[in-house]
Amino acid sequence: MREIKFRAFYEGEMWTVIAAHFHDGDVDLELQREEGGKFLKADPSYQKENLMQYTGLKDKNGVEIYEGDICVSAWVPGKPCEVAYGSFAVDESHHVGFYWKDSEQCPFGGKDADGRDSSEFVTIIGNIHSNPELLEAK
Repeated sequence: MREIKFRAFYEGEMWTVIAAHFHDGDVDLELQREEGGKFLKADPSYQKENLMQYTGLKDKNGVEIYEGDICVSAWVPGKPCEVAYGSFAVDESHHVGFYWKDSEQCPFGGKDADGRDSSEFVTIIGNIHSNPELLEAK
């Protein structure tokens, strides 16, 4: 079973979500991040569009991959892609899960024909909040 966790982009920084309270389509978050050896906390009034879910996968360097990360992959050479969550179609079959947004190579995660995790061929180069210009280079 994969670990369920989130991070959030708040006030120009990436924060770890330590608690989320969902109600009536809104979310209240308790956030934490480390700075200079100290843990800072925030209880923001928050936009859920900046909430990013962990995929349960790590890139080839062992870095956790989250929704909203921008990655390059051997599967989609030379083209940075955003990791997204939602419904997508492959060969006229519909699925729900993590996928490469705006890419013909839709599924993200899973195993290749040799049984290797597809994330072994992925490198995170940024995220949509801190580095949106990386996607403009498409």
